[in-house]
Amino acid sequence: MLSSIGSIPLEASKRFGNKIALILPDRSLSYNELEAITNRCANALEGLGVKSGDRVTLYSGNCWEWVVSYYGALKMGAVINPINVMLTPAEVEFVASDCGASVIIASHEKALPLQGVKDKSEVKEIIVFGDEALPAGLLSFNEILAIAVMISVSAILILIPALLFATPLELPVFPRALAYPIEAFC
Repeated sequence: MLSSIGSIPLEASKRFGNKIALILPDRSLSYNELEAITNRCANALEGLGVKSGDRVTLYSGNCWEWVVSYYGALKMGAVINPINVMLTPAEVEFVASDCGASVIIASHEKALPLQGVKDKSEVKEIIVFGDEALPAGLLSFNEILAIAVMISVSAILILIPALLFATPLELPVFPRALAYPIEAFC
């Protein structure tokens, strides 16, 4: 039995492992890979200050990043707010303000017209899919995933000496950056 929608990638990876979950134009993702990358997304969102119960607006057409963002946000307890890709920037601003979104995750072409939303709402960050150059104030989805891995691996390396030499009562409290498992050397 699933505890939440956010646990679907974990349960699917246990059941289907290396079978193909998503087929992309240039590659495919297995259920294990999808589980790992949704964990990185959850860690990245937490690293940006998103907390359980915060609203995350998702504004993009169908793509692998949408799936990863959807489950990553749900894994860390955020309330996901997927919106219609046909909305205008003014309508997106209204929806994001109305639901109290703290983050908007969007495709490149949808995100660029939204730059002013942060000034007029509670939105703190706009995260953008794709590899295109971004203007100041927008965050790259691929870069936050990469940073989430680096921070988590660094935290583990820093904690290893403490774990090796501590008595059970002295064990360190793990930082929230490690709330969701990462794969070593991702």
